[in-house]
Amino acid sequence: MVRHLRRQGCKSMNETNTLCAYRGQNGNMCAVGAIIPNNLYNPKMKNKTIYGLLNDSVNDELKEFFGELDISLLNAMQRTHDQVPSYRWNEYFKSIASVYNLSIPD
Repeated sequence: MVRHLRRQGCKSMNETNTLCAYRGQNGNMCAVGAIIPNNLYNPKMKNKTIYGLLNDSVNDELKEFFGELDISLLNAMQRTHDQVPSYRWNEYFKSIASVYNLSIPD
């Protein structure tokens, strides 16, 4: 997720540039959207947090895909993408990595 967001360098926004999007304009994707396989993505996911996706999803395959992942970590990355200006992402990545005892790529 970190590599993806660094490479992209900007938020993934909806078609009206008013909300962050799992899959946005110009092929951009948010932190969580970048790890959702294309075959599991559905436009009905719009405007939902990761918790909302898992609570509301009728797609058992999506629930299974996320089943092994730390949802609170995904939520932290989603909030960073959605709420933090991209020029401050790296400091948030470091903080999240510290909380979850992870390393981040250079």
